[in-house]
Amino acid sequence: MTMTSLRLPDELRERVDALAKATGRNKSYLLTEAISRYVDEEAWQIAMVEEGIHSAETEPLTAQDDLVDDLLRCGLVTEASLIEARRRLAES
Repeated sequence: MTMTSLRLPDELRERVDALAKATGRNKSYLLTEAISRYVDEEAWQIAMVEEGIHSAETEPLTAQDDLVDDLLRCGLVTEASLIEARRRLAES
């Protein structure tokens, strides 16, 4: 394992100290966990964007009307919310 140092704002350092005390973990463990989770999340987001770009380049896109129909069918939007969104778009 490699040692790395970093500068933390005082407020963040105090929060890490408090968390270490509350959990019985050392600061190194907590910071390693936090960085690992952050890196995993960022890598996942990049992979999803790349997958979306690849998909957009290689597969036909869904028509807007088909997408709206799917959202309505799944209950993710309501007809009333669509009417309101269209009204706001028309005003802008």
